[in-house]
Amino acid sequence: MSNGVIGVLGGTFNPPHLGHIALAIKAIKEHELTEVRMVPAGDPYHKSDKHLTPAKHRLEMTRLAIKDHKSITVDDREIIRAGPSYTVDTLKSLHNSGLTNLALLIGSDLLPNFSQWHESQIIESLAGIIVATRNSQTEQEIFALAKKAGLQIKPRILNLQDVNFSSTQIRKDLQSHSTITGLSTQVLAYIRKKNLYSNSI
Repeated sequence: MSNGVIGVLGGTFNPPHLGHIALAIKAIKEHELTEVRMVPAGDPYHKSDKHLTPAKHRLEMTRLAIKDHKSITVDDREIIRAGPSYTVDTLKSLHNSGLTNLALLIGSDLLPNFSQWHESQIIESLAGIIVATRNSQTEQEIFALAKKAGLQIKPRILNLQDVNFSSTQIRKDLQSHSTITGLSTQVLAYIRKKNLYSNSI
């Protein structure tokens, strides 16, 4: 088993877009990660969206999205596990399976609410934190957000300035039959085959 650092990128991936892949690829390169594991949420406790696409479709779309990237893998443990999807439980599960050298990848938009995450104070003991910047944020702005969120250790920074894809916007574009940008051809083909997102935003 590799002793390298494994990145953990969780999310609903509803749907997974090129921004998620760009984040993973850049994290692997800049922070010398062995791989990035994308972990689709099974039952996201913070998103009570009744229109959330069933987990089996989000899992398959994520597998299709990473098909051409050997250093990115898909981990289905949150979907298999019953009950709410808590990041801390996923990190504990990875530790229990022998993967202890972890880095949690999050977008800077998640920092303001990080202290409200389930057992957020334990997360830092289980994984390093890598924060992807948005909208020309500086490192000092990220550090300030992290301190306010209660992080005890300065996070590592991943500058991801020019990737502005949004799952929400993609769902809106799919519903309105607008031009779709931000999806791999495989994911878009799957969405059209299964007629996903035609009735929900």
